[in-house]
Amino acid sequence: MSCGWLLKFVLVLAAVCGLSCSASRLQCRHTSEPDCWLPEYVEWHRTHRGRPDAKYLVWVCYRDDGLGGPDAPSRNVYADCAGLGDRLRGIHYLTRIAYAVKRVLLVWQESPVLLEHFLEPTHIDWRLTPELGIDLAREVAQSARHYVVGVETGNQLREEVLQGTFQQLPDRVVTVSTNWLAEDPVGGPVPDLSQHTPLMGQLARALFRLSSAVEAATDAALASVGVKPGQPFVAAHLRLGGQIGEEFAIERFSLGQPHEVLQLAFQCAAGLVDADKRRLRQAAAAAAVLAPTQAAAALAAVTESESHMPHVLLTDNDELRRRVSAGELPPWVSPELHPVHIRLRRIPGLHNTSASSSAPASSSAAALSPDGASPPPAALSPAELAALVQAHVASLADFGILVRARCVVLSPSGFSMQAQLLGNQACAATIGRDDRSGVEPCPGTVRDWRWWWGQWWCRLVGGCGKQAGSGRRRNLAAVKAGK
Repeated sequence: MSCGWLLKFVLVLAAVCGLSCSASRLQCRHTSEPDCWLPEYVEWHRTHRGRPDAKYLVWVCYRDDGLGGPDAPSRNVYADCAGLGDRLRGIHYLTRIAYAVKRVLLVWQESPVLLEHFLEPTHIDWRLTPELGIDLAREVAQSARHYVVGVETGNQLREEVLQGTFQQLPDRVVTVSTNWLAEDPVGGPVPDLSQHTPLMGQLARALFRLSSAVEAATDAALASVGVKPGQPFVAAHLRLGGQIGEEFAIERFSLGQPHEVLQLAFQCAAGLVDADKRRLRQAAAAAAVLAPTQAAAALAAVTESESHMPHVLLTDNDELRRRVSAGELPPWVSPELHPVHIRLRRIPGLHNTSASSSAPASSSAAALSPDGASPPPAALSPAELAALVQAHVASLADFGILVRARCVVLSPSGFSMQAQLLGNQACAATIGRDDRSGVEPCPGTVRDWRWWWGQWWCRLVGGCGKQAGSGRRRNLAAVKAGK
């Protein structure tokens, strides 16, 4: 008989007892508490969305071959809005602004396609839907009041909010393109947010959950590497650059070659799993007190979960992914996916044809917008749009796997951080320090002055550098041999 339900009981108990990550409840005991702004805004947003007197604050990302037109690059932050993590953190930041200025937050991502294909609203319905009566071309794509908030452009929006002039704007719709840090201090009426508190994750989960399409792609990707439904697993994300739609590789790590970084991820994962075992066993012990007759079965459920913990690698490095998929670097497994950067606005080699261009406009709109609310970019055929959506959905199975993992080893990247916020894992660490995240770094992966001092000392006393190197080679050999 399966012990899955008992394991779930133990996990729930662990959360209740404070032995796992905090729950994502949007409740407050007293409305005067600093963190109560989020549940307050969730309710306010629900009651004001669609009202005749509602004013809207819309996060946007335009296409230059769509409604955004040739001005799109100048109206987008970084011209193309950057990556998924950048976009989501900008939306988080704008949620705080929307609360302060009493506007209904909406999201309209024209490039590459609507965000609804990848993420769905949870408690805050940010979709720009027809019943709101907003003219996409006039009020959104060519909005009269528009802000670009970024490192290169500055933050005029913040200045006007602090001065109070923004709150006096008569415009029904104001658009903003930004990837500003979600937790950046603003002051005035804008509530604080820290990556070191549960509120950061609560905000992410109040806004987003995986779309049904990405959920299905995630199911398929996990099944392809032998992970059963509901089975706990470890996931590691190595962000190295070079995705389809990305111009160049990035130097994210100074820790060696990709397979050496993977070895560090393996060691980090082992430490995380050990700590997770202790949490589960403590919860099982607490379960034994509450339900003595089921104590043995609860402990068996924990043991079963510990003994079958697949290690799933997610990376944008094709060569490393190929080697893992070929079984060369056990215990890691990896779905055979080719990551696509969200900047990709067309599938290479797929061009508009007269046949596809003659398809009804309604089919093209359906490909771009899940509810048919938004007309498609004229430059893309229905077939091109459908292929673009499918490519991005399939690629975002990596994101879904990170969200679902029991334990995660993360890269210092927005993609990793946003997945962990949605996944709400306490069993998490980053390879190297990520100052934007509240997640602690893996031991031995921070190359700060202490590490460099240790290296210098080894060279000074002689011998320890060689020993460390040989140990590293032995560890790498063990990974390659699956030991």
